[in-house]
Amino acid sequence: MLAANPDVLIFVQGIQDNPVCSGTLSHWWGGNLEPFECYPLDIPADKVVLSPHVYGPDVFVQPYFNASDFPNNMPDIWESHFGYLTDLGYSVVIGEFGGRYGHGGDPRDKVLQDALIAYMDAKGMTDFFYWSWNPNSGDTGGILQDDWKSVWQDKVDLLGRLMDGAGEEPGDETQCSDGLDNDGDGLTDYPDDPGCSSADGDDETDSQPGGGDVLAVTVNINDDWGSGYCAQVKVTNNGTNVSDWKVTFTVDGVIRDLWNAVFVQTGNSVTAEGVSWNNTVNPSASVDFGFCADRTSTPPTPVPTPVPTPVPTPVPTPVPTPAPTPVPTPVPTPAPTPTPTGGLTTEVRINDDWKTGYCADVTVENTSSGNVDWVVKFDIQGRVRNMWNATYNQTGSEVRAEGVSWNNIVRSGSSVNFGFCALR
Repeated sequence: MLAANPDVLIFVQGIQDNPVCSGTLSHWWGGNLEPFECYPLDIPADKVVLSPHVYGPDVFVQPYFNASDFPNNMPDIWESHFGYLTDLGYSVVIGEFGGRYGHGGDPRDKVLQDALIAYMDAKGMTDFFYWSWNPNSGDTGGILQDDWKSVWQDKVDLLGRLMDGAGEEPGDETQCSDGLDNDGDGLTDYPDDPGCSSADGDDETDSQPGGGDVLAVTVNINDDWGSGYCAQVKVTNNGTNVSDWKVTFTVDGVIRDLWNAVFVQTGNSVTAEGVSWNNTVNPSASVDFGFCADRTSTPPTPVPTPVPTPVPTPVPTPVPTPAPTPVPTPVPTPAPTPTPTGGLTTEVRINDDWKTGYCADVTVENTSSGNVDWVVKFDIQGRVRNMWNATYNQTGSEVRAEGVSWNNIVRSGSSVNFGFCALR
């Protein structure tokens, strides 16, 4: 890799266990860097970033979480697992850590995270990746609350302890005075870059009217079942500048679900814009997002029926009125029954139902005494249209799902989550 590009940094995760060169204290998957001391990597020290994983009791209760001196025992454990490498001059960036932080789960998780942040700060390990932003990670929750809009401010404040003083670091000036061509248009800072209205501006992107951004929107329906449909939207930048994109287009019906963008719908008009990972589109490039919608129709205006001139008619012989035919009471369709599979229980919870279809979350819990490479089966109404965080096949009403590379193992006493949308 370095021969092909000498400027890259190579991130190396830890392992879990090793028969030699590892201590007896339990390690996380990806959390053990102790073998590095016996088997150094053949990568220059200034090109390698060591990136262990470390979690708390919300993910799994390690034996040392039950110690009488918890959490004061944790710094020595972290030091032996990975922290010692910073003293040898290596860059250590925690590749995964996080938990519910007292919002449900194990109350010790908050204590653990507070201690870990203090340890990282003291060791100078202030770069990190936190799990996770989205709230539907079953054992950790997210920085976002369950409404997918509000943040857990205490988590933000916690991580802010590692970022204190970040504004004083070189390169953290506003985009319009940092000496960098942030939007790749060949122009740098105020007043040379027309995206900057002043030197204090923090967005160099020239997305003003007449600034060279020409966005084209195409909507392609890829699944249509009459009363609704799903579509893919492509936003193409035909201009000369990087665009922080925002587009408006029309739809047939009401959007029920939209991904990879945020949107507002007024009537048939939809305005959508990018999210953090796709909010900019380069010249001659495009970004995609998708949505599903229910079609709606306006009921026809009733036409008055002409009133005929009354004609005298003979009085009919009374006919006995038959008794009304009893209407059977509807029997609700039962929710899918959790199916145990090898110590696993499967719970399906519908969280969005629009009659012709629905979306659901699935929790797979391991009630056995060992870790399980999980595969589950459960019955659903209708047919799966898309599924995330699992692979699947469907036969009739039965769905067989199994984990993917990042969640295929569910620990004893823990659970994993995935989700799907289906049409009835």
